[in-house]
Amino acid sequence: LCLLAGRSALGLEADLPGAEGVYALLEEGVLKSDLFPFVDGRTGLTGYINEAGVIVQPATLDSGLFLGGEDGLLSVRQGGKVGLLKGDGTWALEPRYEEAWAVTEHLFAVQQDGKGALLRQDGTVVVPFHWDWIGGGSRMAGDTGLLTIHQDRKVGFMDLSGRVIQEPIWDYVYAYRTMDDK
Repeated sequence: LCLLAGRSALGLEADLPGAEGVYALLEEGVLKSDLFPFVDGRTGLTGYINEAGVIVQPATLDSGLFLGGEDGLLSVRQGGKVGLLKGDGTWALEPRYEEAWAVTEHLFAVQQDGKGALLRQDGTVVVPFHWDWIGGGSRMAGDTGLLTIHQDRKVGFMDLSGRVIQEPIWDYVYAYRTMDDK
């Protein structure tokens, strides 16, 4: 993490409105999204500018984390809620969830009121809020096409379409690879 001040430190040619009191935070992962986070020195809130120096998201966010993908998605927290911000500054999912993370490039697990759901990037519900937690993440989903589902402290599996493969009956599950797996 690097703390820089002003547009000259960013190498931007365009003027940044309100550059006084604005500090840019550059993270290696965020550079891939063509957005640069900045923190308003007066409020401590984060916003995003593009490579041309145009503010695409005003400094109204508590924090952000680069998720990747073709849209350069960022998982952002605003007012204590999490949403998904596209690289062009428009919302993929408005910040209204307790947690949100990428399962695949266009599929996201979200957590709200103690229940997990699976949503497409456009907000379409694949799996409604039912399970206590949906886990596994992008690596497991990419390797196996499965996600873990958690209910009443037990674990099972579902596929990426939301079809339950195994009801939650196990106390624990562990991912592993054989020597033949690449």
